[in-house]
Amino acid sequence: MDKTEILSKFLEDNYTDIIIKPPNYGKSFSLNLLRYFLSNNLTINNTFFESKKAFTSSSLKSFYSNYKVIILNLSELESASFETNLDLLREQILSNYD
Repeated sequence: MDKTEILSKFLEDNYTDIIIKPPNYGKSFSLNLLRYFLSNNLTINNTFFESKKAFTSSSLKSFYSNYKVIILNLSELESASFETNLDLLREQILSNYD
């Protein structure tokens, strides 16, 4: 089943998306799909996306593999201290540039 159509909802609309859905609704899958589509630093078989619906849209093709994607996991910020959480965020950001 081709789930790449969700990419057009994220990339072609001119508004900010906030994803709030119940557990097991596919949030992580959708964000990972977006990550692999946009990222220029991940090795993935190009033919995966080229054979999907996302590549039928010429406007989506312009987004493909053109961006540095930064992943932040806010669930790891469990400290009561603002400074500690800020340090954890810095570490996450820096790890994206290794």
